[in-house]
Amino acid sequence: MVEITFDGTEKSILKIIENLRSTDATAFICRGNSIQFGTPNGAKQVFIGDTVVIEEENVWVED
Repeated sequence: MVEITFDGTEKSILKIIENLRSTDATAFICRGNSIQFGTPNGAKQVFIGDTVVIEEENVWVED
């Protein structure tokens, strides 16, 4: 399991992308203080301070 806190930096965005399996994220959009991406389990929106949790094929966001 990987937990990544989104702090608004390019580094945290890249870390999230690098840890997603190639089939997990279908689109990735960066908008100021948030990012959005599509997964097989639905769309996720992450705001600064939220944590993205990646566990095998499951991806969720904790605030």
